[in-house]
Amino acid sequence: MKGRLLVLVSIILLGLVGCGEAKLKIIETKVISESWEERKPENNELRGMIGYKCGDYDVGRETVRVYSSYEITNKIEELADTNRKTAWISKSSNLDESLIFPIYTLSGVKVKREDGLPYAIDILPGWAKDKKTFKIYNRPKRVRFEWYEVPVHHAVSQDDESYILEDKIQLVYSLVVELIDEPGWHRLNINIREYYSFPGLTGRLVIEDVYPGITNLTAISEIRFIYRETNEE
Repeated sequence: MKGRLLVLVSIILLGLVGCGEAKLKIIETKVISESWEERKPENNELRGMIGYKCGDYDVGRETVRVYSSYEITNKIEELADTNRKTAWISKSSNLDESLIFPIYTLSGVKVKREDGLPYAIDILPGWAKDKKTFKIYNRPKRVRFEWYEVPVHHAVSQDDESYILEDKIQLVYSLVVELIDEPGWHRLNINIREYYSFPGLTGRLVIEDVYPGITNLTAISEIRFIYRETNEE
């Protein structure tokens, strides 16, 4: 009787473990290039940035707002819903749709950078809800992360409007990395050297190459910023 009870308990515990999602490992990426050169962006690089509502920043919240350089997005909110069973999928097979997101400072204990900015960005490539679905869509292979300073004019009265000072936008940091083709949090370490004014920091992610899937569309399940030394799955 005691032996049967032990077996029953073991089966229940195994069942509970099987029902939970396996934790994804954090994968360090291969750095292809890194640059701190300041320059004015080209017009095609600005696409999407100037569409922001000025002051539309998630200050002090550990969430990510993601926008698309396309006017019509394809479930762009799936990139930041903390659910890897959902995914953003590109609108076409062309690698010309960049992803854009405000960057905010974070205060509190165990924040790694003194200036409160993220020290890394994690990308969960492909549609990662299961191994079969992961292979259906293209997965990012080489990506470029860019960090822009985007100054804004703040409204000072009800008759005034806030707007982005397009002629003063500066690209201040660029990082190109290569991801490996497996599910996991691919970590891009951001080694920006200086603190730039806030608000007005914007990230841009460009997919330069992909691992081909069955379809010609590219998927990314999640994007998240990392502020602390340790990050829970």
